[in-house]
Amino acid sequence: MVNDPELFEKWKKWYEKQQKIRDDQKKRNEELRELSELLREKELAGQLGIKLPSLDWRLQGKPPEMGRQRVDIFGTSKKTGYYVFVEIEKNRPTSIYNVVKAWQYVEDNRQAKPVLLIQVFSPYHFDTGDNKRRLNQTIFIGEQASKTNTKLTYRYLGKEYWPTDEGEGPIKIVDKIALLISDYEKNIKSM
Repeated sequence: MVNDPELFEKWKKWYEKQQKIRDDQKKRNEELRELSELLREKELAGQLGIKLPSLDWRLQGKPPEMGRQRVDIFGTSKKTGYYVFVEIEKNRPTSIYNVVKAWQYVEDNRQAKPVLLIQVFSPYHFDTGDNKRRLNQTIFIGEQASKTNTKLTYRYLGKEYWPTDEGEGPIKIVDKIALLISDYEKNIKSM
């Protein structure tokens, strides 16, 4: 053991600084977890049904050809039959799998109807470090999937659409999804 009081003080200050960093990150992670719970899939699906009645909306739905995998919120156009997959990415670092799921669906099924995949990311994904890296990878893969298969269109919503308090609800998200679907339908008609 070192009996150098000056060295011990330096170590103690370093250790306290590291502990503060850990405590601050823990607090930030808890705040992000709380924010992620402000958006509830059931409430969002209900609001989508009200705002966009031209689609049939289901919680945990899927196309018949998709096997056992499900989509958080699944919409089917009553008019043309295209699908909307809405994936709510709360605080799990596996958002890329939802892109792969949609991409694989359109690749594996020659009769697949067109799909608009919309990922809604909570503020958790915009934090620094691994969360941000995974977010960027997911968006990159989604955009590449859109380029390689004309039946898949990828869009995402950032943290600016996520509810920031209990009373806000999914209003901003529903409005933005309605705009994305409107643009999507214009593009389908022009094809």
